[in-house]
Amino acid sequence: MLLKKIYFLAFSLLCWTTLLGQNYRIGDLYTAPDGSHGIVFYLFPDGSGGWVVALNDASSGCAWGNGTDVPNIPNYLYNYSQMTRDTAGYSRTVTLRSYQNNNSNYAAGVVNIDNGWYLPSTGQLCILFGELPRVSSALINAGGTDLSEAYYWCAAEYIEGVSWAVDFRGSQSNGSMGGFCSLGQSTLCHVRAVRTFKNINNPNMSYLWSTGDTTQNISVSPTQTTTYTVTVSNSGGCADTVAHTIVVNSPEPQRNI
Repeated sequence: MLLKKIYFLAFSLLCWTTLLGQNYRIGDLYTAPDGSHGIVFYLFPDGSGGWVVALNDASSGCAWGNGTDVPNIPNYLYNYSQMTRDTAGYSRTVTLRSYQNNNSNYAAGVVNIDNGWYLPSTGQLCILFGELPRVSSALINAGGTDLSEAYYWCAAEYIEGVSWAVDFRGSQSNGSMGGFCSLGQSTLCHVRAVRTFKNINNPNMSYLWSTGDTTQNISVSPTQTTTYTVTVSNSGGCADTVAHTIVVNSPEPQRNI
C-alpha cells in the first residue's frame, strides 16, 4: 500500500518536490482496467506505480523464437549487471511480436499485450524471483497458481538462436542472480506475463499528510531539511504511515534516491 522511506536533495525555494502516497504494497492484489488481476511484486521508488505479475502462466510450454537473431533485442553475454538493470519488458515484447508476426507459438505471442500484459525483461523476472516469499502465497490466495519449478522465458537473447530464461526450480540461496539460464530458442519453457500499473488516486483510500493536506500528492519546497509523513487509510480501517525526507544541504545540483 505504501512507500518505503525516500530521501531527496532539495536546494532552494525554487526547487519544488512532489511527494506521493502509494496505494499498494508488494503482495497486494491489483485489478487491471480490463478486469484481469495480478499481484504487485515491485513498487517504483517515486510512488508512481509498479509492476504486477499475472495470476497464472500464459503458457506452460512454448518456444522463444525460430533461432534467428531478432534485431533491437539485446544480446547479453553473461553480463549480469546489464541483465539485472534491464526493465524494458514491454518495448522488447512489442519488438518481438512485430518481428515474429505475433506468432502464438512463441513466448512474446502468448501474452495479452492488447490489455497491457507483456513478456518480462531479465531484470523484471529477476526481481520477481527475489520476491517469491511475498508473492507466492498472494498468488494462491487470489485464486491463481504459484510459479512452477521450471524455466521461464525473458525478453532477451544470449546469442543467435539462444535466449535467456530464469530457472525457478532452485531456491534463492542457490539461484545465480535469479537463476539466469541460456537456452536454445526451441526449448519449451513457461511464460508468466507481467504488466506496469500507475498509482492513480483510489477513492477507497484517504490521505493525511503532516502538512494537513488530504490529497494523494503534495508539492513542497522547504528551506531546511524536513521530514513529511503521510498516513494512508482504506475504507476497512487499515492504516499505515510512511515518511519522505527532503534534505536541503548543498548548492551542488544533485539528487539521491
